[in-house]
Amino acid sequence: MMNKTLVALFATAALVVGLADHGPAFAAAGTPSNTGTTSAGGSAAPAKEDGAKPVPATVEGFRSAKFGMGEEDLRKAIRADFGVKDTDIERAENPVERTTALSVTVKDLLPGGGPARVSYILGYATKKLIHVNVLWARDLGDTPNETLLANASTLQAYLSEQPFQPDNVAMNAPLPDGSVLLFRGSDARSRVVLLTVSGLARQAEPGKKPGAKGAGKEAEDRPVIRLSYIANPAEPDIFRVKPGQF
Repeated sequence: MMNKTLVALFATAALVVGLADHGPAFAAAGTPSNTGTTSAGGSAAPAKEDGAKPVPATVEGFRSAKFGMGEEDLRKAIRADFGVKDTDIERAENPVERTTALSVTVKDLLPGGGPARVSYILGYATKKLIHVNVLWARDLGDTPNETLLANASTLQAYLSEQPFQPDNVAMNAPLPDGSVLLFRGSDARSRVVLLTVSGLARQAEPGKKPGAKGAGKEAEDRPVIRLSYIANPAEPDIFRVKPGQF
């Protein structure tokens, strides 16, 4: 049986639009009260006092870390946001994309949600922040599946309340890699916030007894929740071989 929390996720909304151009995934996230989906990188844009529609949401980065920051400023932002030392920030190079990642593990980034791994991606050419990923997974601290799926539900509800243009929002749709798109929102500059869940066991084929040919084997759920903020999903700043070079 599918986890009740997951069922609730699919019951909240249907696919709106925009899956075709969701672009490649890179990496980021935050607590519902302080994510990076608005112009201030903190709370949602307030409605005007005269009752006019709120200013549309913008994707600027994650908390104090803003797209376009260099490594030194980014490290300062990470230390300020999480109270960590510079030695707590791990640095790694991606040999294929030739980008640099600064990563830190944060306890209770989402209150009661278990530890999260926050990764900040610096572009190949610019050496500036282009992408943030936030991951919640059992491997980070034996977080129960129910807690991980509750995190997904909480974040989906929060993001769906942000003032993105309806035509720029998609929710609750399977993706080709087997993961599930819970939320995708893009702003006027095509910057994207993306929430997905992967690692859900495929259910046995209906009408077939367990062990029967073609019935499939129901594996254990190991959900991974990924919240990403992406500056330019259409043309990410990664290394690519130029046309005609070989």
